[in-house]
Amino acid sequence: KTKKREEIENLDLIDMPDYEGFNFENIVDLEANLLSINKKKTGVIIASRSCPFQCTFCFHSSGSKYRQRSLDNIFKEIDYLVSKYSIEFLFIADELFSYDFERVEKFCTRIKTYNIKWWTEFRVNDVSVEMIEMLKNANCISVCYGLESADNKILKSMRKNITIEDIEKALKITYEAGIIITGAFIFGDIDETVETYKNTINWWQKNRHYGISLNLILVYPGTYLYKYALK
Repeated sequence: KTKKREEIENLDLIDMPDYEGFNFENIVDLEANLLSINKKKTGVIIASRSCPFQCTFCFHSSGSKYRQRSLDNIFKEIDYLVSKYSIEFLFIADELFSYDFERVEKFCTRIKTYNIKWWTEFRVNDVSVEMIEMLKNANCISVCYGLESADNKILKSMRKNITIEDIEKALKITYEAGIIITGAFIFGDIDETVETYKNTINWWQKNRHYGISLNLILVYPGTYLYKYALK
């Protein structure tokens, strides 16, 4: 167990992973099974660390403060993955890729020239028709959303800062754009009742075409839920 240290503010100071040391040339030829993605020639990158929001169930494994790599730094790694390993798919494994429209726009403009497909994660209240069209045109084929519940009481209890109306809007425009949706509802929040979980189940049954999965909430050390459970 290492001692606590200050979070690294400037992520550009961190070297790229030692791909050669991990024999990535062998790994990249295996079929990657990542959130509905089953493709060879898949690269995985982290473009940011943590998340600026404080949902009760989230443990922020990469720190408490949201930090982003510069786009030049990100594309330096992408260039390496493309030139060295001929990747055809990019998995951006951030907790939250970005809530800054301008940053997403600049990323899309640059990634589009690579002609590779990619996956990422957004909050439902950050996307718009314009952004979804931009993602689609930049070869983003799958977006993951943190949904958690179809009941506004539970979303408030989870401190999600979103509503079921935000969820419905985001899923609709993403689905209509032909982008694959991944996401889940999780049951067992502090304020969950028979009524609230039935509200979510009923909504899920009426909207099966989105392919949302169902899970139980997990209590991770460091989360608000964990502290509550201990108490």
